[in-house]
Amino acid sequence: MLGLAPTENKKSFVSQLHANGTIKEELISLNYEDGNHSITFGHIDYDKLPYGKDGLNYFSNVGQNKWAVVIDYF
Repeated sequence: MLGLAPTENKKSFVSQLHANGTIKEELISLNYEDGNHSITFGHIDYDKLPYGKDGLNYFSNVGQNKWAVVIDYF
């Protein structure tokens, strides 16, 4: 299990990957499409979405020093 949120004012795992240049953008992409589940760090793989970029649903982190997502539609 990997904790993705910052804790106790420390940078998150994703922030550290971005800071050291391992990933281009400070983001996590989760894909729950039928039979095509994946997670990517630092970019979005639009090829895995049924409608490419037009099929993307974006949810930002609403937590402060915690990871929290408001999902108001599916």
